[in-house]
Amino acid sequence: MGGFKVSDWKCYTTTDMVNWTDLGTIASVSAFPWAVQDNAHGHPKQSNATQVLSLRLDHRKGMAQ
Repeated sequence: MGGFKVSDWKCYTTTDMVNWTDLGTIASVSAFPWAVQDNAHGHPKQSNATQVLSLRLDHRKGMAQ
């Protein structure tokens, strides 16, 4: 069974849920050389007017912390 792999997180905005604007990549697994590249999870969260992207990255074995 195949898996879904994400290596970059992009940001899109809309005012009408029909027309979308791509604001580009806001985070990338490649920015974290110690991370397992195929096992990253992003969780967008909103608190009041602030949006946060929380990333869960697994540490690659054999890499110094």
